[in-house]
Amino acid sequence: MLHVCPSCGKYSEDLCFSEDKNAVVCPVCGAGVPIRRQPLFWITGASCAGKSTVSRELFLQDNGLIVLESDILWDDKWEAMGDNYRTYRRTWLRVCQNVCQQAGKPVVLCGCCEPSQFAGLSETGFFTGIHFLAVVCRDEALERRMDRRGTTDPGVRRTHRDFNRWFYENHRKTTPPITLLDTSDLTPAKAAEQALAWCREILAKENPYER
Repeated sequence: MLHVCPSCGKYSEDLCFSEDKNAVVCPVCGAGVPIRRQPLFWITGASCAGKSTVSRELFLQDNGLIVLESDILWDDKWEAMGDNYRTYRRTWLRVCQNVCQQAGKPVVLCGCCEPSQFAGLSETGFFTGIHFLAVVCRDEALERRMDRRGTTDPGVRRTHRDFNRWFYENHRKTTPPITLLDTSDLTPAKAAEQALAWCREILAKENPYER
């Protein structure tokens, strides 16, 4: 919505923000539109590590968060673009911004991703920050969960294991760093409790509307 200036009607693919980041500024006519910035929380992780389970637990709570599943917009075309999923991420940033503006609440988005896919996207300016929580588990726990899900293809299982290990090995090296939530020995309720505490700690620092 904010890509179209309400004053001059011009569309801009990339966005400009005011110095205090609290308004979108039209690059054509200079008109500003106030925005209400919130943190954006992204729960990522390998398949079968537990991210969907944690997100489902958060979704069922009355916790002041709007929880969405990113796969609802998935289509093979996003992968065919060959841009490291950046167009897909940009689409979701626009959706989350509209939800935040309308509802006045922060969004928790669940789906596989890593921070480099967002670098340089102007839509990141909609948020006070994008924060990544990777749900991970030990190899033996991941193997059990893949068995329960009926994931039998050796190549698929190897891909899931490698992605899960990638978070353990790289979570401190990304920009921003990724927080890990190891669910190997946690119940879904306990894992969701820790994820919610993570969100609330960030909100206490970044969300002026909750102070």
